[in-house]
Parts: sequence; structure tokens; C-alpha cells
Amino acid sequence: MSKSKYTPGNWRVSPIGAGFEVEDSRGQIVAQTQQLRPIRGPQDHEERRANSRLIAKCPEMLEALKKAERNVTMLCNYCEKELGGATYTREMVDKWRTLIREAEGE
Repeated sequence: MSKSKYTPGNWRVSPIGAGFEVEDSRGQIVAQTQQLRPIRGPQDHEERRANSRLIAKCPEMLEALKKAERNVTMLCNYCEKELGGATYTREMVDKWRTLIREAEGE
């Protein structure tokens, strides 16, 4: 398994001025959400907080998705062997694999 190209989790959210910083476990900033100027309309404080929380959970969500992909792939292999099919589930797993590759910059 290769080393990830992104900053490993656990990330946390800290308020700053008109927005929020997402920091890694060492306190290094990995992202900020602030309203510098309206682009598509105003973005309120709670929306910035929600965006920051979502960003902060990305490393954990990616790891959970990778585990789900491995487990569901094993289930698909069993279903194809024993029951003769798992097409819908395979399509979902393929989408997960694409998302994982994109998130990891591959």
C-alpha cells in the first residue's frame, strides 16, 4: 500500500474570524472556509461551519469507503459464484473505486 498524498486525519474544525480552519492533528491548516466576497450569493456562517465539518471528515470517510469497497467486493464475488450475479452491486462498487482513485489523485 502506497503512502497517501494527502494529510492524514484526524482533522478538526476551529473558528477563525468570518469562517473556519480545518487543522490536522499537528495543528497545521489543511483548509479554510471564509466568505471573502459573494460569488453565487451569500453564504452564511452555519453553511461555512457545515462545509468545514464535511471537509474535516473526508479522511475518515475515504478510509470507511475503502473498507466498504473491500467488504462488498468480497460479497459480490461470493454472490457471483454462489448465486450467479451481483450486477447492481458491482456498478456501485465501481463508482466507489472511481471516487477513491480520484480522491487519492490517481
